[in-house]
Amino acid sequence: MPTSKKTIPLIMPTSIDIPPSSLAYKYKFLSRLSTQFGDSFYTANSKRFDNNCTDFLHAFQFEYPKTNLGYSYKTNYLPLFCSNANKLGLYAEVVSRFELNLALHLGVKAENIIFNGPAKSFADIKFALEAGIQINIDSIDEFKLIAKLRNSNPNTVFNLGIRCNFELNNIAPSRFGIMAPSEELQQLVKEINSWSSTHLKGLHTHICTPSKRVEEYSEMIHKVIDLADQLFPESPPEQLNLGGGFFSRMPESLKQRWKGRIPEFGDYAKAIAQPMWARYGSDNSPELILEPGLAVVADCMELVCRVTALKQLRNKNIAIVSASIYDIKPTKNTANLPIEVITEEKGDNKQCWDITGYTCMEDDILYRGYRGELNVGDFVVFSNVGAYTLVLNPPFIKLPPPVIMIENDKPIKELRSCDTETDFWQSFSF
Repeated sequence: MPTSKKTIPLIMPTSIDIPPSSLAYKYKFLSRLSTQFGDSFYTANSKRFDNNCTDFLHAFQFEYPKTNLGYSYKTNYLPLFCSNANKLGLYAEVVSRFELNLALHLGVKAENIIFNGPAKSFADIKFALEAGIQINIDSIDEFKLIAKLRNSNPNTVFNLGIRCNFELNNIAPSRFGIMAPSEELQQLVKEINSWSSTHLKGLHTHICTPSKRVEEYSEMIHKVIDLADQLFPESPPEQLNLGGGFFSRMPESLKQRWKGRIPEFGDYAKAIAQPMWARYGSDNSPELILEPGLAVVADCMELVCRVTALKQLRNKNIAIVSASIYDIKPTKNTANLPIEVITEEKGDNKQCWDITGYTCMEDDILYRGYRGELNVGDFVVFSNVGAYTLVLNPPFIKLPPPVIMIENDKPIKELRSCDTETDFWQSFSF
């Protein structure tokens, strides 16, 4: 792993003699951070992350005590969050050698790492299995690589799981895993069970449902339980893993994007964990594993940026800010995220604005139809940007923003520095 860069001393806003709840305080606070870190930066809330993980886990353990979580590194691999997940006793759910190395670097034990993903190389498989890390098999071709390795390592204990591809009502077919139920899957289980020093720990599935409804997860867990009964007739497997894809906590303004009530953690727990308890109870029961990412990290980061220019084009008001859509919605989702505008002085010039980014892309629109006052120099704070932003944030036109840890409205630590141009270009050959 690369060595950590020297942490820059943070400017602490202790001398701002204004009530912390006031708009003027917020403006001066962000101005001081902007002076040190630039006109766009992320803030991270580790306490909220810890609370989300704990609340999610406890909701499931209330219904089925033998439950644990695997934090999805691919959703946000900020080392602070990954390290906190490990301290909470969660698994590290990784999908690449890059993420696997991070987990090991953070001190995650090999037995607490779950290696998923559809494109593991032979070198990655060899490294993981020989280290004692569990691999969930995604395809027959991947299994062939494992079988080849088995022949040359007959006495090494291999920890394996199988990712299963189920057909669900009204859900588009997934491209991941092995068809279930199927003769191919039965033969795969039979062959693995014939190997010495190999531990088939259980079944895994992860099917993203666009609506994220609890009914879909209820259907999924029943299919997994039925398949486990078929493949493990003598005794249940050690674990059943249902993956992730759950809703996160969000403000009311964001909930309005979806029709109907947004499920809470407890709703998912009842849909998934209650059938587990009904089937297995507490005796000789499998461990239920969930792999949340977005559900626990989405509301743990904000992006702060600044209004750099205002203009009117063909009866439309345009505000240009010091960030881009790639910083808050790299998938270019058109839904508006919750925002707060922090201005030095409030006036009466309220209009309708499209808040746009600094790139040359026509669709670089961070917020459509904001109604209120905007002035050059105002700060715009986007919330619920913790999921898939850091991991998909490209060095496009500008380098990605830094990340600062905030506690009790004070900056505590710089978690990711903003690379200089020299730092960035060192990876290229001239």
